[in-house]
Amino acid sequence: MRLWFSLFLFIASVAYFIYGLNTLTFVSRIGRPGPGYFPGIVGVLLILFTALNVIKDLKAVKNNEIQPFRVMAMLLDRKASGPGSGDDRSYPIDVVMVILCIALLIGSITLLGGLLSMVVFMFVLLFAMNKRKLLVNVGYSIALPVALYLLFDVLLNASLPRGVLGI
Repeated sequence: MRLWFSLFLFIASVAYFIYGLNTLTFVSRIGRPGPGYFPGIVGVLLILFTALNVIKDLKAVKNNEIQPFRVMAMLLDRKASGPGSGDDRSYPIDVVMVILCIALLIGSITLLGGLLSMVVFMFVLLFAMNKRKLLVNVGYSIALPVALYLLFDVLLNASLPRGVLGI
């Protein structure tokens, strides 16, 4: 699973950099760094570090330290393990669920708007990870997005995307 996650991060880093190249200018008309300058540097660093991580994981596969093709067996195996159990396996289904929730957040931001998308994202993720504390999940799902809205939209005057409902 580690190799696949590293490959996913590498591909996402390349996509981020290419998106930045196509949508932002690196140099303004007067020759100063433009809006794409910092994201370009971040993109290059992301590609560099994720590539190093992929190379490290490929070496581990070569030395039989990790077995990347046991992913399906791991996805289907949800035995109780975790901190303190003496078993260092993670929950691959949770990782996949987090990735799907993030993809859903990204996809819904233009339709629902930034604030409402964050509320839905937080609630779905918190409910999936902690089903027993519904009231706490609702509180966090509303409090954090509202705090981010106040920080960006009110304090920094950098508005979040507005959806079809105008939120």
